[in-house]
Amino acid sequence: MNKLGQVALVVFIMGVLYLILLAVMPVVSDMSIAANTTITDSGVDVAAMPGSTGILLSAPWILWFMPAVIGMIVIVVILKRQDT
Repeated sequence: MNKLGQVALVVFIMGVLYLILLAVMPVVSDMSIAANTTITDSGVDVAAMPGSTGILLSAPWILWFMPAVIGMIVIVVILKRQDT
């Protein structure tokens, strides 16, 4: 398979992953909000640590951008690879 086909395959796989994330993201977002609320309302003083609840609330954003970042890295590797 040539480089254009490989790049097209990576873009197709990224599109499929984003369709799956589109269906799963409301559940992930609700879970992160529920976990943040549970940690904040519990007697444990975890919420006083800087960034402990912020990472929970930003987890859906991190999960949303992960396929694009990995896909870009794979495309750069494909395009920089020397064909023999």
